[in-house]
Amino acid sequence: TLGPDSRQTDNQQTRKPERQRANRPTNQQTNKKATKQQTNIITNIKIRNEPPNQPKNQQKIIKNQPKGLQNRSSKKLIYMASAFAICIALSLIVDASTIWYQGQLHGLYRAILTIAVLWWIASLFMVLAYPKYSKFWKDSRSVRTLFGALTLIPTWVAVVALRTSLHDVDPFYGASLIFYVLGIVWAADIGAFFVGVKFGRHKLRPNVSPGKSLEGLLGGIAASFAIIAFAALHYQVEPSRIWLHLAIGGITVAVSALGDLNESMLKRCAGIKDSGKILPGHGGVLDRIDSLTAAFPVFAFCYVTWMA
Repeated sequence: TLGPDSRQTDNQQTRKPERQRANRPTNQQTNKKATKQQTNIITNIKIRNEPPNQPKNQQKIIKNQPKGLQNRSSKKLIYMASAFAICIALSLIVDASTIWYQGQLHGLYRAILTIAVLWWIASLFMVLAYPKYSKFWKDSRSVRTLFGALTLIPTWVAVVALRTSLHDVDPFYGASLIFYVLGIVWAADIGAFFVGVKFGRHKLRPNVSPGKSLEGLLGGIAASFAIIAFAALHYQVEPSRIWLHLAIGGITVAVSALGDLNESMLKRCAGIKDSGKILPGHGGVLDRIDSLTAAFPVFAFCYVTWMA
């Protein structure tokens, strides 16, 4: 006779195969799992190979990008052509023989240089206050166009005024003035770079151009004094007027740094690094002459007012 314990063990042994049979997956279930695994693998491969999903707005921007670039380039050409046309019109209005008359600059050219000085004073406050109060000109294309006209046209007027100065006495005197401005600005750029890299601690305007420092600005002004001293000896400046010569040179160098900061501010608002790509490794033409667009009008105004 078997006891109750042995009966229980027999019942458990008979139930185990039944449970295993019940837990075993059928052929249909295995086929479903295989198909699910295959579909998951295929979808994962597609997700890896396909580019990430982009928003509808971004897709529209990508589709319209070639047209936008064409419109932008055409607008640049129109702006350049209009600025060139204004310069040609000034040449036709004011004859070369009447730009200087009895040691005085023509009234129209002098008015343009005065407006340029006022513009750079306003630009100084814009750079100091940036990014405050920038919304009124950042969102207005007409205001930004006016900024470009106030920057480029007076530069051309200043170069013409300096080049024609004392042309009857010495044909190369005006050219020497132009090279004088180029020399002090380039010397300031070189001095500011090396002094700023070595001793730059205090940022000049980090919101506008984080790479420029106050030490670099002072180093650039000090480096330009070598060219200013050489020019004072070359032009045989009177001892009583040397201080004026140094002051105008220092102001010109300081304003050249303002021109660089002004262009950096405008590029930062536009979200671009360079103004163009025509010069490989240097950006656009405006990136090379940004400091000169401020230096030439201010120096010409000072020259016409106190030195001519």
